[in-house]
Amino acid sequence: KQLEKAAIVDKVTGVKSRRYLDIYIEQTSQLMNQMHQNLLPVQREMLPRLYILMVRLKSKEAVSNSQLINLTDLLHYSRNNDDLVIRWSNDTFAVIGYEKGNNANELAARLSGRLKSVVDVDDATAINMAYSFFPFSRENPLDLSWDQISVMIEQALNYTDENKQLSWLGLCGPKSNVFDYLQLMKKSSLTNLKEQIIIKSGLV
Repeated sequence: KQLEKAAIVDKVTGVKSRRYLDIYIEQTSQLMNQMHQNLLPVQREMLPRLYILMVRLKSKEAVSNSQLINLTDLLHYSRNNDDLVIRWSNDTFAVIGYEKGNNANELAARLSGRLKSVVDVDDATAINMAYSFFPFSRENPLDLSWDQISVMIEQALNYTDENKQLSWLGLCGPKSNVFDYLQLMKKSSLTNLKEQIIIKSGLV
């Protein structure tokens, strides 16, 4: 019922709102926390994860409605059947679904091959793409909140903008159990990210 009440759609693109996502994540978090408490340590790999892939249109000028519509049409066409498409902010969209095999990586690769031709990108516009998972670590699923993971994805979008060779960046999990989120944010750099996180990436 909460999701039904929050199912407000953006007037331009017709996709669901950030408010809808907040409630969706809250309900999913409760479910995953209950599952986690009932799993033995050796069963942690069975804990399902959401993947969150963000796509941002960054422009020196205002992004046009036609670009936004073309982008969301492509996201709907390329996503997996059960995935949600959310208007994250004015220039950013998120595709959210359950991790199955390598599907987040495959979606990023599919999109990177088509975005520029479909969205009509010019020299003043850049498309940045990054994804991660919630929970971030199956071994310690309660370590990072949804908000912290979304901040990491937004930071990864900036890294793909700074490094023009990167088409997309995937943050797949911590390299060790001593992963320190606060230190990662303080030493904000792609190099430090690669030291602490299992990374996948695609090149332009």
